[in-house]
Amino acid sequence: MRLTRLNGYVDKCLARDDNPYPKPDPRHLLDIIIHLKADPSEVFYVGDTSTDLETAEAAKVEFIGYKRDEEGGRGSLRRGARGWSTTSSTSTRW
Repeated sequence: MRLTRLNGYVDKCLARDDNPYPKPDPRHLLDIIIHLKADPSEVFYVGDTSTDLETAEAAKVEFIGYKRDEEGGRGSLRRGARGWSTTSSTSTRW
């Protein structure tokens, strides 16, 4: 986080090895929501795989797909993502 200068914007970071329940089990995402004292309806989850989408669905939070390539973007939309984004604002779809 320090390397990317994001540490001032992130309250809690939970990595894969910090939780014994791998995705798509939603417990790691729910742990973050509890830490933030947020309601799942106020949260969105950004991911780049169908497993990320399944995790968001299991936690009952909104999902935003990150499109690494054309096939990944189409796949996310087919699986139920309401939108996807790339690093370029010109290729954001909602």
